[in-house]
Amino acid sequence: MSSTLPKYDVFLSFRGPDTRRNFISFLNKELNRKNIRTFKDDQELTSGQIISPELENAIKDSKFAVVVVSVNYAASSWCLDELVKIMDFQKQGSLTVMPIFYGVDPCLVRWQIREVAEQFKKHEARKDCEKVPLWRQALTDLANISGDCSSKWEDDSKLVDDITERISKELMSTTAARSNGRNLEGIDGHMEALYRLLNLNSNSNSNSNKSVRVVGIWARGGNGSALVYAVICDDVFQTSRIPY
Repeated sequence: MSSTLPKYDVFLSFRGPDTRRNFISFLNKELNRKNIRTFKDDQELTSGQIISPELENAIKDSKFAVVVVSVNYAASSWCLDELVKIMDFQKQGSLTVMPIFYGVDPCLVRWQIREVAEQFKKHEARKDCEKVPLWRQALTDLANISGDCSSKWEDDSKLVDDITERISKELMSTTAARSNGRNLEGIDGHMEALYRLLNLNSNSNSNSNKSVRVVGIWARGGNGSALVYAVICDDVFQTSRIPY
């Protein structure tokens, strides 16, 4: 697998008229506030148009795809074409997919019944109905991934916070795994301060130093505390510089 970092952190897939001005707007703003790079396509193709290479590359060059399935998501051939591409990259292991069922029961999506069934009847009457089996399979595969349902949350803001926090932690963990925290801007100063607190250069076998040191790492979520912790575990414990 290539070690090249993704161009985008998150690709947002959504049905514009349903969620662009509310949920997607709030989610995109919060992700950007945490310096998480998003791709949000504000143009929907009309019937018969195909996904551009630029849009396909945006999906391929993302770490996550947040797919917001709203009541009219499956009514859009554009959304379904996009979803097929997303699930293809997910199967290749290059993309993590997070389904969000917004105002729609996941069971309706999984089994494609009621409103979703009616939407697919209209698709099957189209000239390009040969795509329908691919759309159905992509939607089923998506619904089989553990996701969030908006009805389980008190309000959208809490759901947005949860999605953002999970993505932030996963990105931080991935960054630490790729580099072990090395060569990241600003990390050296944090580590030097912690090493002084841990007194790593002391003789750990002397009786005077047989004590437990507790160092608290505090930071606002997404600001690097998990990365600092990962570096400590790798550099201190795995190299046995202190007993544990």
